[in-house]
Amino acid sequence: MRIGTTVKIGTTVKCANRSQLKGPGVGSIPTVVISQSTELMQAIVKSFQGDTRFSTTEYSSAKNFLEASHDSDFNFDFMILDWKNLDIPAYHFLQNVIKKNPFLATADVIIVANEIQTIDTLLLDELAFEYNIFSGNIEKIVSHANNMIQERNNRAPIRRKFCELRIAIEKEDLQKANALLKDTLIKSEMAKNPHFAPLKAQCLILEGNVNGATDFLYETIEGMDPGKAETLQVLSLLGKCLCHSEKYDEALLIFERLASKSPNNFSHKNCIGDALLGMNNIQGAKRQFNDVLRADPENKDANIGLVKAAVSEGDTITAATLLENDKSALESYALASFFNNRAVALTKSCKIDEAIELYENAIPFVSKYKGQLLFNLGLAHARLGNKEEAEFYLSQAQKEPQSEFLKSKKIFSFLKNINSQAKR
Repeated sequence: MRIGTTVKIGTTVKCANRSQLKGPGVGSIPTVVISQSTELMQAIVKSFQGDTRFSTTEYSSAKNFLEASHDSDFNFDFMILDWKNLDIPAYHFLQNVIKKNPFLATADVIIVANEIQTIDTLLLDELAFEYNIFSGNIEKIVSHANNMIQERNNRAPIRRKFCELRIAIEKEDLQKANALLKDTLIKSEMAKNPHFAPLKAQCLILEGNVNGATDFLYETIEGMDPGKAETLQVLSLLGKCLCHSEKYDEALLIFERLASKSPNNFSHKNCIGDALLGMNNIQGAKRQFNDVLRADPENKDANIGLVKAAVSEGDTITAATLLENDKSALESYALASFFNNRAVALTKSCKIDEAIELYENAIPFVSKYKGQLLFNLGLAHARLGNKEEAEFYLSQAQKEPQSEFLKSKKIFSFLKNINSQAKR
């Protein structure tokens, strides 16, 4: 493709190096323009045609862009959004684009608009996008982009590192995530910017150290500006930690505050649903998840929320149907931990029969962390004196490939205790 030209609508630009910008005459800066306005599109493209550093691609449909963006080679250094002229709301587009292709979070976003609402700027900050609002003469937009290049080049290495860290956490690759946390660039940035604090806390949660994550977030939030996006990010993760600790009422207060402050962030509404599930308000939780799905039909977190609700109600047929198009959810730590935490809460309330029923319903919907659920199901049967069932599920737990945390001696010691108690 010739540098500095425009390719037709819907064509994908494949960029071998997604993070490195180049100087004049050396290479092209892949740039996408998304607008339903033909007139504006033509004006923007015309502005860029004279600068050989940029190659532009046009999309008249944000939906089509999302459909294409899952390709790992589909990357742009600049995204120019006609904020008021997209076929889906801009806040919807931005939340989905980084789920479809996390590397697009490293793109600089140029928003073409006279102004945008405060709730939209807050969401952009929560999503960690680097963005500028352009409201001047459209013929000068290429000059605006050029002014951003140096800063982008300066920040490219650290942004790439944090993008890799977010992807490692999303994939629950704890080994890679912890290695990245030790990276000099990341450690330096985290020390001075609380915006990235939740990433460290997420790693602690994946390690099973929820108390450590909670303490870290409480320490981080002290003295932070309550109106800043990074404060909302820390609060959101703190609420999730409180859910892990079965403090659902406290978590709900946090999530409701966040949803009030940033109503366009689907994550806050899904978290309200999770807190309500923990409080056994299943119908209220389902309303939250369905509200999100009406606005964003492909929202995986809301869909998983409905799976949790269905399993909690014993409706495994609905749960299986909901998961037909998302088998990856079976390996989700969040899904497994929800079922486990819910069953543990029932056990603590002396509702052991209900806990056993929940474990039995949940196990078919968990693969990677099945060992933990089988182990706890065995313990629940042991508490009721069901020796044979306890032995069966504990031995099944040992066979799971992800059950390294289960120490054989402890299990056999537990079984020995069951046998001795039975003889009495």
